[in-house]
Amino acid sequence: MVEMVDIRDHIAIPPPMAGQVPSFPSPPNPEKNTLSEVEMNMSTPIDEVMDTPMGMMQPQMTQQPQMIDAREVVEQHPAPPQGRDPISRPSKKYPFNLNEDQIQALIAGVAGVAAFSKPVQERLLSSLPQALSPEGGLSLFGMALTAFIAAVIFYILKRAV
Repeated sequence: MVEMVDIRDHIAIPPPMAGQVPSFPSPPNPEKNTLSEVEMNMSTPIDEVMDTPMGMMQPQMTQQPQMIDAREVVEQHPAPPQGRDPISRPSKKYPFNLNEDQIQALIAGVAGVAAFSKPVQERLLSSLPQALSPEGGLSLFGMALTAFIAAVIFYILKRAV
């Protein structure tokens, strides 16, 4: 429940002076601000949250488990097909005992270093002068072409491993 309070009824508290600890006035009626009342206002009864009332759940929990025929269990849970079991799949051996993600990162790094290496960049600028910007660096076309070269190197190395 929200209570409307007129702010003109309360006195203003001046800011504390330097070095003083501020003192706060006690609420006008401390009995209204009890923790249990706040908790009760914010809580929802369990019956509203649950789909079934609590009384109906009790008999279900006390029932004896029924005997299940083994043939029904086999029919409900068919065996996984042979050859698709992820646990028994042989893992591919990579050099330096690296896993697949590490190998992919290594190949990407090598491809980037190779594409931005001095001999490749000199060959690129000598055959395509528009790859050079007026300031002397790579133009947008030159960067795109270098990225394409890195992608080709990555593809070739990925297929080799």
